[in-house]
Amino acid sequence: TAKYMETVDAPKNPTRKGYTFKTWDKLAKNIVNDIVIKAIYEINNYTIEYELNGGKLDKVLPVNYTVETDDINLDRPTKEGYTFIGWFNKDIRVEKIEKGSTGNLVLTAKYEANKDTKYTVEVYEETLTQDEYLKVDTLTLKGETDKEVTYELASRTGFTGTTQNVKGIVASDGSLVLKTYYKRNSYKLTVDTKE
Repeated sequence: TAKYMETVDAPKNPTRKGYTFKTWDKLAKNIVNDIVIKAIYEINNYTIEYELNGGKLDKVLPVNYTVETDDINLDRPTKEGYTFIGWFNKDIRVEKIEKGSTGNLVLTAKYEANKDTKYTVEVYEETLTQDEYLKVDTLTLKGETDKEVTYELASRTGFTGTTQNVKGIVASDGSLVLKTYYKRNSYKLTVDTKE
């Protein structure tokens, strides 16, 4: 309430979710009748940053939003050898950015390593010509992406493995190839010509 010709101080600046108060549309100065003073706001723009952690998206996601932006559904990135488990803002899982949300966001893609990523073991045997090897078998096995696997050499009649075990890290694209080499056994041959 104000009296005729009175000047009234502006009220305390109001707050409104997703907006910044700028000013009042008029001053309450020398009041001579009923007036309405309206707050003028500017809508806040917020940023969205995506940390893909080695993944990729098929389409571009929005990088800005406001409190009035319709729901933003977040696409799932892909990462070879991994399964996407979700977008996270710090430790909070984010399925979508709902209308009415506020604040800058950093969304981090999290993945789980696939347990069935293929890798290959090639088996070589020494030929009759010393120090030459011929590939005699190719095995396709599965392991966890980016984890070490060990192939234990199997016994082969007439051959001895040149190493105990062969190790490697399973590549996300299935490109790991472990090679095992078997040396041909030599046997003592004794010829008895007495008789």
